Amino acid sequence: MSSGAGVWKSGVFNCCADVGACFKSHCCPCLAMGDIGHAMGGDWCLHCCFVPVNPRDLGVMRAEVRNRYDIGGGCLDDCCCATCCGCCVMIQMSNQLKHPTTKYVPLQPSGVNVVGAAPQAQIMGRPIGH
Repeated sequence: MSSGAGVWKSGVFNCCADVGACFKSHCCPCLAMGDIGHAMGGDWCLHCCFVPVNPRDLGVMRAEVRNRYDIGGGCLDDCCCATCCGCCVMIQMSNQLKHPTTKYVPLQPSGVNVVGAAPQAQIMGRPIGH
């Protein structure tokens, strides 16, 4: 579980801040899912064509983004936002992934955050704890 030191770059209802992402998530949600999946290191085509746009998958992807960027929150929050405002959640994730200066917490192959790991672990090219 993340410590919650990070913050979302935009709120769930800040949908119109990026008109392109707003249009894409409302009119072509499969393309938006492809872009989000690709930005998270996955295959664009896989996320675009084979990941259905439904609240369960949106909630899981939002939780992955939240954990990667050490943003506080929980599964209930992710599921509620994805169920009530799916397009807005896609825009929020897209905005978060577009900010390269955002604190990114790399995941170890086991999927465990390296926050609080040994000093040789790095975030943004700097050793953790320095």
